[in-house]
Amino acid sequence: MNRRKEKGRIIREFNDDLKSFFTKKAAYIVRSGPDSNRRLEQALELARQALMRAEEDLEWEEN
Repeated sequence: MNRRKEKGRIIREFNDDLKSFFTKKAAYIVRSGPDSNRRLEQALELARQALMRAEEDLEWEEN
C-alpha cells in the first residue's frame, strides 16, 4: 500500500513538473515571431519522442 501511494506521489510530481515547467517554459522560450509555432512544435515533438523512449526503457526493464 505504501509503495502504491509513493508511486502516485512520484507520478503527480512529474506531471506537475511537466505541465508547469516544460510546457509553460517551452511556450515562453519560443516567444512570438514568424517561426515560433514551428519551433514550439519541433521542441514538443522531441519531448514526445523522449517520453516514448522512456516508456520503452521502462517496458524493457520490466522484461
